[in-house]
Amino acid sequence: MKEVTLENVAEKVDSITKSIDKMAIVLDSVAEKQEHFDKKLDGFTEIMVDRFDGVYDRLDKIEFNTSGQERRISTLEDKVRIISTKIGLDYNK
Repeated sequence: MKEVTLENVAEKVDSITKSIDKMAIVLDSVAEKQEHFDKKLDGFTEIMVDRFDGVYDRLDKIEFNTSGQERRISTLEDKVRIISTKIGLDYNK
C-alpha cells in the first residue's frame, strides 16, 4: 500500500479538481445546447400553433359549408316528395 503523504494527497486533490473542472465545461456545453434546443422548440411550437389554427379555421368553414349543403339537400328532397305526390308517384319506392 502506498504511503500517505501530503504530496500524494495534494496530487489527488489536484486530480479531483481537474476532473471537476472538466465536468463543469461539459455541463456548460450541455446547458448551451439545451438552451439552443429550447429556443428552436419554442419557434417550432409557435409555427405549429399557427398552422393548427389555420387547420381549425378551414375545418370550421368545411363544417359550415357541409351543414349548408345538408339543408339544401333536405329542401330538395322535400320538393321532390311534393312533386312526386302531385304527379302520383310513390316517392318511397
